[in-house]
Amino acid sequence: MAFDSDLGFQYGALVNLYQYGDGSRYPQYNHSLYFEVSRFTKGSGINRFYYDSDRLIKGLQTTVDISYLSDQAYDFLGFNGYDAVYKADWVDDESSGYVSRMFYKYDRKVFRFKGDLQGKLAGDHVRWLAGWHFQNFEIGEVNLKKLNKGRDEADKLPDVPGLFRKYRDWGIISKEQADGGFVPAFKGGIVYDSRDVRSNPMKGIWAEAVLEGAPGILGSESSFAKLSLVQRQYFTIVPRKLSFVYRLAYQTTVAGEVPFYYQTQVITSVLARYISEGLGGSMTMRGILRNRVIGDGFFYGNAEARWKAVHFTFIRNN
Repeated sequence: MAFDSDLGFQYGALVNLYQYGDGSRYPQYNHSLYFEVSRFTKGSGINRFYYDSDRLIKGLQTTVDISYLSDQAYDFLGFNGYDAVYKADWVDDESSGYVSRMFYKYDRKVFRFKGDLQGKLAGDHVRWLAGWHFQNFEIGEVNLKKLNKGRDEADKLPDVPGLFRKYRDWGIISKEQADGGFVPAFKGGIVYDSRDVRSNPMKGIWAEAVLEGAPGILGSESSFAKLSLVQRQYFTIVPRKLSFVYRLAYQTTVAGEVPFYYQTQVITSVLARYISEGLGGSMTMRGILRNRVIGDGFFYGNAEARWKAVHFTFIRNN
């Protein structure tokens, strides 16, 4: 359960089912199925199915994601990081400079299908990857009427143009892209993975080079290609308890023009969470506002300590 003053209460459920076979591979699993349905009382929500297995197709790691994501207040702070000036007073309703809490927001709905395959290329750690995904973005201004429903007059969000509308009116965001669009994309690359386990590893390296392309002939508003290079490494500090992890990542556009609504996507070999977007927020750079840095290319890094608080068994299972 969670609460957001603009979106309402969040409620729902999720379950992650693991099939370990006879248990001889533990903590590796044969199949993982993840289901989530959650909602905010004023309309936003997550609907997701995710499947991961190295046993569905012999010799291949297979992942499938089918999701419908709705966000009535998706963060939009402009392009190019510091070049896009952010005024905190404009969204602070107790400030004399207040404009609207929705000034840096727009409405977004996404339907997504992703499928990824990985297979051995050399030895036990080097793999090739291939993937495809189809995403449909529906973009619009924040639905103030819906968000204001049931509020006292003094608490209603003011009907003023937000940054998204200004970018559209100024021509920074084209009319063709302003309402979203369909993006079919294919990717290929190489992965080096020496992690001891896939879930919260204690040692090893996970590095990848991924090239993703969206051809216009399949319905995309424009053709483009992006390159992503990521290096992750895991160190054991206290066996079974404490580890140190760092990540360095570089992503750039190598060809074409990327629709503005796709620039937030952070390309990875496999989609581990319900979104892979940034830069900013809990998925990429904690302590920076979500989508604070949007552009054709970026480089970032982060590091953290991870503590496994307790190990236990339940019904004779780890």
